[in-house]
Amino acid sequence: MRWFSKKHHERAIIYSMQTYIVIYESATKAKDLENHIKSTYGTYSQITETSWVVVTDKTAVQIREGIIAVKASGDRIFVIRSGAVGAWINTRGTGDWLKKYL
Repeated sequence: MRWFSKKHHERAIIYSMQTYIVIYESATKAKDLENHIKSTYGTYSQITETSWVVVTDKTAVQIREGIIAVKASGDRIFVIRSGAVGAWINTRGTGDWLKKYL
């Protein structure tokens, strides 16, 4: 199981938060970006080597700006709010976690 929640959120709090997909390419700072996500977001899941799902009350721009502080020059970052429909296979995160938060 590769998901983590620092806190057990009340349902009302979870539903007021948004789920974002964060994708990045980094030649040198991948571990720094991973550590940033793990230390900044209470609820997250790694879905591939360089993509994460985070649950937060921040905006996409705020998420991106936080990542900019730890990225290397030339790194690529893509942040998008998750929609209501998804499909996946062989993700690092568990299907139950993804169903709950996506």
